[in-house]
Amino acid sequence: MSEELMRATTHNARSGKNGAFSPKHNDRNFDLENASNIDKARTNENWYWHRYYDQNKALDFDTVEKLFYSQTFSKALDARNERYREQRHPERMQTIDEYRSNPRSCPEETILQIGNLKQAADPMLLRKICIEYVNWEQKTFPNIKLLTLALHLDEQGAPHLHERKVWIGHDKDGNPVIGQDKALREMGIKSPIPDKKLSKFNNPKITYTRLCREKFIDICRSHGLEIEVAPKEASKSGLTLLEYQSNQEQQKITELSDQVKDLESTKSRLVQVVKQDSAQLRKITIEHTQLEKELEIKRLKLDTFNEDLKDSTVVMNTLLDQVRDEVKLFERNQSVTTPSQAKTDAADYNGLEREIRSSAYLSKGFFRNAKVNIELSPSSYETLLKAFEQLNRLLYMFDELKSSAEQAKKWQKRYQDELGKQQKFYDKGQSDLRQTFSTELYYGSMILTISKYYDIAKKLLNLYNSALRQEEQEKIYGPNKNSSNTDAPERQQQPKRIKQKNNNDDYER
Repeated sequence: MSEELMRATTHNARSGKNGAFSPKHNDRNFDLENASNIDKARTNENWYWHRYYDQNKALDFDTVEKLFYSQTFSKALDARNERYREQRHPERMQTIDEYRSNPRSCPEETILQIGNLKQAADPMLLRKICIEYVNWEQKTFPNIKLLTLALHLDEQGAPHLHERKVWIGHDKDGNPVIGQDKALREMGIKSPIPDKKLSKFNNPKITYTRLCREKFIDICRSHGLEIEVAPKEASKSGLTLLEYQSNQEQQKITELSDQVKDLESTKSRLVQVVKQDSAQLRKITIEHTQLEKELEIKRLKLDTFNEDLKDSTVVMNTLLDQVRDEVKLFERNQSVTTPSQAKTDAADYNGLEREIRSSAYLSKGFFRNAKVNIELSPSSYETLLKAFEQLNRLLYMFDELKSSAEQAKKWQKRYQDELGKQQKFYDKGQSDLRQTFSTELYYGSMILTISKYYDIAKKLLNLYNSALRQEEQEKIYGPNKNSSNTDAPERQQQPKRIKQKNNNDDYER
């Protein structure tokens, strides 16, 4: 896609709403601190020239114009002032500075520009084109005298060149005076329609302006620039520099207003989003607080559970110590208790039997259905009774630990569910779970130890069963006799063995 064509500007004016244009603006001979549209850092990039440049290039533009007006127009101005004095109109008399600053006789200023702020010609190329154009103008229109040139690169708009010049005609005495119409007439410039009456839209200045514009465009094209030749809309043409700058500023204000509206709209949307996010944040905060409370309750319950496990550990250790003592006592008594000693204590067996049956009933039904008479020595009875009591306590504690382990697993699952809802408590929860698991593992090893002693207790029962069978055989066959006696009828021995087997089953139950 090709670039947009640039427009060539040749704008002429002498004065604005504040009077005649001052040359001090062009050579920056004023306080730049009050000029907001000028970039002071780039002022040294500007280029200046005046008609006395070869004699004294240090002259400022205001001094150049004073000097030229004094040398060129003083004679004609003195003659005119003399006529006013003679006619008794001293109020019409002017000094050379008043003559120079009057809008009707001040220098004319032309702005030469190619493009705009968005797309403009290279400053050095613009300077070359303008110098070529000014040289053509001076040769083509000798009644136009060039005063100063200033190429500005430090303003907010596109680079442009200011040309200050005067139109010189002659009075009846042949003295040079400021006069655009006289100068055009003396140079033979005709109006666009010579046969019609001169007017605002039909005068030699229009012809001059057209010739200058066409030449300026031709020079631009000769340097490879594509120039837009279609005229601007009427509302944008014929503006003074200040009007043009005012329009540019108004356009910027309009753009800024649109941006402000966009920002206000964006602000409204952001405020709405912030309100929604604030409501959501309050809701999340409430839910978070509630979850923290629930988690704290569960922590307290878990701490209570851990304390119960610790208490159970103490109880279990105590029971294990008692079991160890009872096993040692039982083994010691087993080694010294013999059938002959049991016979010597036969007188006490009947009373002991009743106590054993009562204790065994309380100890998970041991000997509940026994139908044979059990004859034990008092020491054996005491040992067996204590063993049964410890066995019952161990079995009870075993069930309690199993129940506690199941409860711990339930708490583990519920605790993990809560941790899934509140990620930031995950690490703490994992630490608590590891502690709980380590406790479970500890009690698991304890349960294995209890099971071991439970097996020992079963072996103790088997030993007592063997002792009971030996006692029964002594009752039936006498000392040192067994069931292999050939004199004993088979029918009598068989029921005895069946009865003994049933008794063993009762012990095992």
